Amino acid sequence: MTRVNDLLAQQNQRHSADPILKDLTLDRWFTGADLDQDIETLQQAFAAAGLGRGDVLTVSLANSAAYFTIDQAAWQKGIAVHPLSPTTPVSELVADQTSHDYQAMLVEPAMAEQLHGARYRKTALSLLTFPSLVLITLPAELQDKPDQSAPTEEDVALIMSTSGTTGKPKRVGLSQRIVYNAASHDAPSNRMSEKSVALITMPLFHINSQVMVGLSMRYADAKIVVAPKFSASRYWGWMAQDGVTWTAVVPTMISILLLNDKANAAYQELKDQVKLEFVRCSSFALPEDQLVEFQNRFNTRIIEGYGMTEASSQCTINPFDAPKSARPASQSAPTLPFTTPMAAFPPLPAQWVKSRSAAITSLMPTLTRIRILLRMAGS
Repeated sequence: MTRVNDLLAQQNQRHSADPILKDLTLDRWFTGADLDQDIETLQQAFAAAGLGRGDVLTVSLANSAAYFTIDQAAWQKGIAVHPLSPTTPVSELVADQTSHDYQAMLVEPAMAEQLHGARYRKTALSLLTFPSLVLITLPAELQDKPDQSAPTEEDVALIMSTSGTTGKPKRVGLSQRIVYNAASHDAPSNRMSEKSVALITMPLFHINSQVMVGLSMRYADAKIVVAPKFSASRYWGWMAQDGVTWTAVVPTMISILLLNDKANAAYQELKDQVKLEFVRCSSFALPEDQLVEFQNRFNTRIIEGYGMTEASSQCTINPFDAPKSARPASQSAPTLPFTTPMAAFPPLPAQWVKSRSAAITSLMPTLTRIRILLRMAGS
């Protein structure tokens, strides 16, 4: 059994009667035994459909606790999971499948109804974590005899789409080894522990929620709360009712929470019940004035980091015991931000820098990605 599969199986067994994962849409906590029941249901459906090691399962579902059972069920069989937005038009879903000869899809019934023709075989499923969904297989793409051998560390766990920050979005295959390595680094760097409770409000078809929060929290043996999507007006209620200790956001969400009247009123009403220790913010730099205002108004702190889909991980994060900048009120210009050891690469020669500043500007993102990927692969 691979390390990630062993980790997840042991957590389910260890917490067979304990609530470890909550779905806010269903307003229900799930135990390890509940997750195992869904995993068994999914694997029976995979076997009946002829899916095996090396096949790819596209998942186009709304945010839910089911993502975690689907991942585990598929990874144990060596099946790669390819998450897509639940709002993906059916034409794009079909084009994605056709272009890459993927073997199966998990979609909601409304989407399944739009897929017509003899090439699709449909199986209705009911999970504890997702009461109504449909497994669609394409018999023409299946192997004559599915591979039932055990997966290895190099089997693909996830096929994710990049955010497109540095160019056109592309598909990235992440092995079971690299997602485990990512979780094993993200958990301690974010100080996750068995006492942590994380709220997921961002899409589970992105690497942030899938691995940097979800799998990392499972590595830490902690609890996860899954929201259907970000909602400013409901945000602090979610925080208070389940004892959330941290969450992941992007700067736009910070801005909305500062400006939204309902969110601010809810916080004032519930602030004594909110136990939020920190917010991890990524995607792009948060303006300092918003960082300071959010921390002061909501009595928490913001830790900024940077991650990449290709690394399956957060790559840098500011220290927990130091502020982003140390500017006194009388100082007009901010000081330089603190950096982490992972980001502190050896300095380049001064003369080289002066004569090639334009080249540095264009090359540094690529060089940084190469160094980070090399470190992750060797973990």
